Amino acid sequence: MRQAIKGTLDYYINHYPQKRLNGKTCGQVRKESLEQKEFTQYPIIPSVRYVRYWNEIESKKKHQKEMIIEEIKNNPNQTGMGC
Repeated sequence: MRQAIKGTLDYYINHYPQKRLNGKTCGQVRKESLEQKEFTQYPIIPSVRYVRYWNEIESKKKHQKEMIIEEIKNNPNQTGMGC
């Protein structure tokens, strides 16, 4: 099991070029950054899954706000929540 994990990490770090790193491996980028005084920034591509999740949260917040406003408009005599 340990050998499999080490092999996977070695492959990912030293042999797997990544598009977001301009075709370089993680190991190459690390080595370059340690040798240079100035560092190169690489973009972090947001995961669609997480973007969709947070968009849903915002949508639910907006919907809840609209429901509260609508309830207040329909019942102007009530002065508090749950009254």
